[in-house]
Amino acid sequence: MQRKKNEHATFDPALDAQAARASELALLADALENPARTFPESSRRDLCGDDFENADIGGAFDAARALFAEGLAVDAVTVLERLSADGETAAAATVEEATRGVPLPCHAAAHVEAIRRRATLRRVASLGMRLAADAGNRKGAPDALLSQAADEIAALQRSQRGDRTAADEIAAIVADAMNPPAKPRGAPLPTAEMSRIYGGALEPGLHVLAAKTSAGKSLVEGAVARTCALSGGRVLRCFLDMEPRRLLERDLCALCFVSVFRMHGGGLNDSERAFLPLAAAAWKSSLGIEIMTAPRLSEITARARAMKSDMGLDLLTVDFVQNLQTGNPRLDGTGNANARISACTSALKTFAIREGVPVLLLSQLNRAERDETTPPTLADLRDSGSIEQDAFSVAFLYPDAEAAAQFVAASRGRARTWRDLRTRPMRYAVAKNQQGALGAVALRMRCTAFAVEDAALVPNPNPADDALRVTDWTRPAATSAEAPAPVIARDAAGHVGAFDARFLPLVNAEADKQGKPRFEPVETVSGGLDAVAARLAEIRGGRRAAVDFGGKDGGLDA
Repeated sequence: MQRKKNEHATFDPALDAQAARASELALLADALENPARTFPESSRRDLCGDDFENADIGGAFDAARALFAEGLAVDAVTVLERLSADGETAAAATVEEATRGVPLPCHAAAHVEAIRRRATLRRVASLGMRLAADAGNRKGAPDALLSQAADEIAALQRSQRGDRTAADEIAAIVADAMNPPAKPRGAPLPTAEMSRIYGGALEPGLHVLAAKTSAGKSLVEGAVARTCALSGGRVLRCFLDMEPRRLLERDLCALCFVSVFRMHGGGLNDSERAFLPLAAAAWKSSLGIEIMTAPRLSEITARARAMKSDMGLDLLTVDFVQNLQTGNPRLDGTGNANARISACTSALKTFAIREGVPVLLLSQLNRAERDETTPPTLADLRDSGSIEQDAFSVAFLYPDAEAAAQFVAASRGRARTWRDLRTRPMRYAVAKNQQGALGAVALRMRCTAFAVEDAALVPNPNPADDALRVTDWTRPAATSAEAPAPVIARDAAGHVGAFDARFLPLVNAEADKQGKPRFEPVETVSGGLDAVAARLAEIRGGRRAAVDFGGKDGGLDA
């Protein structure tokens, strides 16, 4: 039964002050526990210590924010050290109060909004009292007082909405250029060449990746999602035609270099049986990835906003737009795909901009009767032109025709087309990019391990064009910060495995929790996924695996 509102209720200043202090302490506690989530959210709303009703809590928040801006560690100890050095003993006491006991889940965005709202109300009240005093004391001409009031009210309105003037934006751009953030703004990318063409990361906005059916869109989506999570980001992955179990299976194959054939066929060796349970537990407890299968856009954005508020959100992926439902029967039931998709892309674009989150949206291409190796164009996007119009960037994934023909020929009958290849030579072509380069990068897709890597670029053999580089599809590019070299690790029982270098510490942390042997690194492997497969087979079987680029059985494929 709906509770009737008490018409005689009165405002209680003491209760309001208590709620304000609790909200400010909760945000301070969250800033100490999750600075990478809290400070970007507070910066988006221009929140600082002056907005806090309690000056001491605001001072502690500013000290933590300064440490974060300097790229230093932010926790209760470092903030207390900074406050003690500045002689801020009262502010230091609020740090201890904020971290006392077991902290409850903090809706950072909600607390930021509440603190900003209270700050605006206090400033409106202060402005009113000051104007009343000036008018009562006959200070200044009426026109001057009215102009002053209008200017200050307009400034308060901009502040409440989070708007910035052009001068504010220019100052922020210069500050970011002079003091770059510790990590790029947006979602990091899985290869160095992809990172280069996007200018470092997928910035907040709507990004579309389109390809033919089963060309590898989901494989690239998984690589982007894992890279973001391994960098400490939180990811929401929405799949409309695949169950979560299959996604976890793919992630484990990519992170631990295990063939999906062995995982499906019951052919796991003793080493894989030893580390895969640890890897699955580490994925669940240490990687900030959530998966949902709801087809309605409203459910996806509601879940994404909840994640953003509760724990932060660094990337949203949706596979794929043609399967999305708006939740509006008049759009979903008419069969008008153009109108339905237009509503979905518009809503996702609005979400990405307002929440400051990159959205990676997968899309199908038209079923044109032509060679699948022909590079697609923006006109090939299926069902709706709004996909191109609303997107911050649009990229296509398709096989390199010449290299694919060579790989098929090298397979000696094991592959009839490029789709049969276990290592595919693919082009990732960016056809629209509002803030970055256009062009294509060369990717080697290892389908049985659900991983991607840059193909090697070598000097042009033609002396007249020696300044240009050409693609050597037969080998991968050198390792980079985006794609560090995999590590071979062994536990005390002699089990051997290969791991993503960023994932191995998480596996060992899980081993410590369960009281199982740790997998200690014994060597790194350069030369890409084929070299990993060969080295694993050599260690485990005393022989070097037979691996070629047409997908010969062995190593990861065995």
